[in-house]
Amino acid sequence: MSCQTDQEKEDIELPTDKRKQDLVDMLWSGSKTVKRNITNGRGRARKKTIILDADNKAFRYEPSSKGATFKIPFSKVTSITHGTSLPKEDIRSNALPTRQFVVEYQLENSKGENVKSRLHFTMETKKAAKDWAEGLQYLQMYMGSVQIENSLRPAWLRNAFDKFDHDNNGALTLTEIKNLLTYCNVKIDESKAEETFKKHSNESFGRLPPMKFSEFFYELVSLRRQSFIFERYLTDNKKTWNTQNIYDFLKNEQKIENPDPLDCGYIMNKYGIKNSEQEDSKAELDLIGFVDYLTSSDNDVIIPEHRDVYQDMTQPLSHYFINSSHNTYLLGGQLQGQSSVEGYVNALKRGCKCVEIDCWDGDNGEPIVYHGHTLTTKILFKDVITAIEQNFDPKGYPLILSLENHCSVAQQQTMARYLKTILGDKLYDARRDNSIEQLPSPEFFRGKILIKGKKLPEHDHVDGVRGLGTNDGEDDYVSEDDDEAGESLSEIGKDVLSEIGIDLDELEQENEMNEETNIKTHVQNKKEENSDTAPCQKEENSDTVTFLSEHGPRTAPFQDINDSQLVPDDRQNSNDDVIATEGLSLSSEKLTSKKQSRKFSFKKSISSKKTKKLKLSHELSDLVNYIQAVHFHGFESASQGQQEPFKMSSIGERKFQAFAKSHGKEFSTYNKKFLTRTYPSGIRVDSSNYNPATAWAVGCQIVALNYQTPGEFMDLNDGFFKVNGASGYILKPEYLRDENINFDPEDENLDKIIQPMQVTFEIISGHFLPNKVSGKDILDPYVVLNVYGIEQDVTTQFTTRTVSNNGFNPVFNATLQFILKAPELACFRLTVYDKDFGKDDLVAQCVYPFKSIRQGFRRIKLDTRVGESVNEACILANIKLV
Repeated sequence: MSCQTDQEKEDIELPTDKRKQDLVDMLWSGSKTVKRNITNGRGRARKKTIILDADNKAFRYEPSSKGATFKIPFSKVTSITHGTSLPKEDIRSNALPTRQFVVEYQLENSKGENVKSRLHFTMETKKAAKDWAEGLQYLQMYMGSVQIENSLRPAWLRNAFDKFDHDNNGALTLTEIKNLLTYCNVKIDESKAEETFKKHSNESFGRLPPMKFSEFFYELVSLRRQSFIFERYLTDNKKTWNTQNIYDFLKNEQKIENPDPLDCGYIMNKYGIKNSEQEDSKAELDLIGFVDYLTSSDNDVIIPEHRDVYQDMTQPLSHYFINSSHNTYLLGGQLQGQSSVEGYVNALKRGCKCVEIDCWDGDNGEPIVYHGHTLTTKILFKDVITAIEQNFDPKGYPLILSLENHCSVAQQQTMARYLKTILGDKLYDARRDNSIEQLPSPEFFRGKILIKGKKLPEHDHVDGVRGLGTNDGEDDYVSEDDDEAGESLSEIGKDVLSEIGIDLDELEQENEMNEETNIKTHVQNKKEENSDTAPCQKEENSDTVTFLSEHGPRTAPFQDINDSQLVPDDRQNSNDDVIATEGLSLSSEKLTSKKQSRKFSFKKSISSKKTKKLKLSHELSDLVNYIQAVHFHGFESASQGQQEPFKMSSIGERKFQAFAKSHGKEFSTYNKKFLTRTYPSGIRVDSSNYNPATAWAVGCQIVALNYQTPGEFMDLNDGFFKVNGASGYILKPEYLRDENINFDPEDENLDKIIQPMQVTFEIISGHFLPNKVSGKDILDPYVVLNVYGIEQDVTTQFTTRTVSNNGFNPVFNATLQFILKAPELACFRLTVYDKDFGKDDLVAQCVYPFKSIRQGFRRIKLDTRVGESVNEACILANIKLV
């Protein structure tokens, strides 16, 4: 029997259904043979096992000198000849012709050339030779275009099968199957598994090929909940769906008003099966294909269009939430963590569009980056800028570099030089238009990097160094270190720091040496270093003196002050003058001595008619244009036109939370025109995070978080910004953009300006949930649903029941109904826990914004606790939005 040409294939008698099944089973199980390569002669005889590959599209023989991955695809086979049809020169005299067949094929060599090869196989029996010749010929004709009914599906199950087929023979033993079930996180009674295995296994080989394994697997693993949905749309007493059934399901359950017939056809072609016996048969969707579709990316909960940039990107910058990082250089804690350029690389890869750089004077004139006056490690400023340049997307929306500048004028000039030479054309250094009434858009700045920092008045220039001596209310620091200095070490205490591994005495010594050296240098030698500004200046009609340090000026009572009293806190409030006095009050019971208090805290006082001295190089100042950092003067002055749109403020955690609570309407109105940056409290030395939704609720755009710390609020940030093409920019709701709409998140009558949303959220089942430790205990999972947004919407929390010993497809069937008063600001978070003795382990989580989700039975993809993807892990939920 020889392989016919394409024109002759129509005349081949197709095997019956039972015959087809027997052939495929036999090919999957493999047969012993003697193989010869007769491409260039008679070839040497080699004992082999010939076997069908697991994907049904190739066969192979083993062992093979070409490696375990070598296979011959049916698409490359040109002919199969058997028995008496063999040419005389191909028949081996030591066996009957009916036990022999020859396969011709063409594969590319290393040069890309098609090379013809011929393999001769001698089987142990005539039946084996006939079966192999007939089976290979049949699969050659049909496997490329037709899926065999009941073959191993879905793709992840095929992958799992291949993973545990350790000897690469295309079939699994009972031991391999037990390991696979553990991997799939499902616990099955061993006696039941053995009984089912014997039922489906080939007695002569004691193992299951893919088709038999599929039958075995789905007999053990119940799909009862999905079956209920599937059976609802069965018609004409059939066990499968046609495209009309798919159309009805999409319209009625998935709430698609007019399903596209092309989408129905796509689902059928991708997930359906076709009767391979009939060429004109139509594909049908069975239960396994339906479950495969439900848990696939094609049925993802995210609106497909929202994965790309779908929002208007031409509105003012103040109309967008901007994905932002705090102390980006840190990989760990705030006091002794490691600083690394990897912090910037990781943040940019995650879509961050505002990174922070704390700059300090370094050795040899090289500015450094670290958390000043702590034990954090130091990195070079130029290395940070190089890493940013190499990882910035030139086609993306603008990146903001938030400079915390503690450097001397000379090293500021070095910073400016690096910014210009390393960033090149990516740096937006054009002069700003001071007449603008609103900020330019993300589209306007596309592909550019913006500098956020202090800026000197354009008219102020003295010998290449600008010194601000006006009394216009601008900040009196080069750095933008803000309000929450009192929340630093003085409020934590030695005992508390000790509990987290911080040696306060060591930290104090480091700070004291650094600060005393800096203060003495600036106070005693400033005049020699910068003759245009006096280091110590007594004001007229005032008993205060201004000291110039690397932080900028600090005022103190004009009295005898020793150096030890001038050790400032790195995070001291820059909005008020700092008074160094004896007998300082304490804010922590942990720290009680005046010595400790003097080292880490200062009393604040306001002096009248104070002179402010700002030392800033004009080179660095000139790079600041549309994002100029200034002191926050209040909502009223901004509403009276006393603030230009390109000036923005940073507000610490405690202060912005207080504003949001007491002045929600004024705060949200302010943020419609001006940018606001918020950042974590100084007491978060472990780099923990605050809830960013509180800041988003009043329209704060740059809500900076500690990216290095995974957890609830970083998950929320990642989920919030995963839409709109993960561009790092999210257009705010209209009520946070339109100045004619008064929005206060605390207002109980929000329904007058916002359409509320009623949500029905049914958590149906989990699928392929990850083990906390791969290959170890089977999960006992339960799911927690939390809602985030304005405070009135965050009261929702719901926990499902626990399902024992099933991480593969646990069924929860838990439903929750709730109303969202501000749905455009709301997100939900699903967390999967493993019930355990003591503390339950978090094994997976996800966050999605309500404004970007689809209704119906939807796949909700899960990530690990640190935000990494987890293969096929997901929750199947039924969501209704009214």
